[in-house]
Amino acid sequence: MSARYRIVVWKNFRFWCKVDMHGPIAKEAMKEMISLLSTQSGYSVELQVSHEDKRILETSPSGIRLLAVEPIFTTVEVNSLEQN
Repeated sequence: MSARYRIVVWKNFRFWCKVDMHGPIAKEAMKEMISLLSTQSGYSVELQVSHEDKRILETSPSGIRLLAVEPIFTTVEVNSLEQN
């Protein structure tokens, strides 16, 4: 599974939004988005990465069915996007 990225954004110490990204260019897109949210304009961000997920299943006489996939996010340092 490829990594999923989430940034939680605050503006002037108030929650502003949460953005999830995944796919082939998600890491580059996150880098660009974070670079646009300057601290001089009052923004602060928290970066989270998911390499695993929780799967919710249903079992019945007809078999097993996948109901949902829930990514498990871990908070990481923003500069960790520069690595790898």
